[in-house]
Amino acid sequence: MSLDPQREEHPVVADRPVPESLRLSVWTIRRHRSLRFAVDGEPARKCRSGSRAAIRFQRQVMDQMEAWRRFPMTGPVALDLSFHSVHKGPPAIHNAAKHALDALGRVLEGNARPRRQHVLYRDDRQVKFLYVDLDQGWARGARPRAAGTGTVYITARRARDVAADMRAALLVSQENDDDDDYYADCPFEVSWPPDEPDLGWQGIPPAEVTDFHRWVDDDIRFRYIADLQEATLAGTDAILASGLAG
Repeated sequence: MSLDPQREEHPVVADRPVPESLRLSVWTIRRHRSLRFAVDGEPARKCRSGSRAAIRFQRQVMDQMEAWRRFPMTGPVALDLSFHSVHKGPPAIHNAAKHALDALGRVLEGNARPRRQHVLYRDDRQVKFLYVDLDQGWARGARPRAAGTGTVYITARRARDVAADMRAALLVSQENDDDDDYYADCPFEVSWPPDEPDLGWQGIPPAEVTDFHRWVDDDIRFRYIADLQEATLAGTDAILASGLAG
């Protein structure tokens, strides 16, 4: 097995358990290939002001890549976009993601540099894994300037490195099937939906039901629906992760 960063193979030796030290060394090599950026500025959408924001966005990413002597990625990409906004009305998460995906492609006018036509990749169709989150830290009554400016955190990796990590995570989860604590937190485990709630006031005559009783019932229903939604989303994530890792 080669540990050359340019050529990686899965650490399998005649179907025998892989030593933990070897597994960690290969994982470390994959981690070192990751690119991480912190870009100052609020999340933006496609518009006139968004075009100006895209130029600033590109310039910061290009400066960091040149400082690390890194070049645009040519193969499939796994991208993590984490938007942190301090404004009251940030763009919708899908609009912010589309703006960032476009800005990380071809270099815009005003950012042209010798032998540099692309920023992070050549085309956003290279992005095969995409995770996006938006955190709105706006405080009621606070002025945007006093609260500071937003930030966009970017993590870019080779898609095959992410696939290898997911496969390794699946193998580790299978090795720990007898560990109840690990099994409960396993990202590949589909959680059971919550049991339907007992409202508790069903036996009370209608004439004696008060506003407090109705409030308690509404609160129980709300918590049940929230738990059901969380279990459904977690189950979807587990099924997707298992499919991708397998």
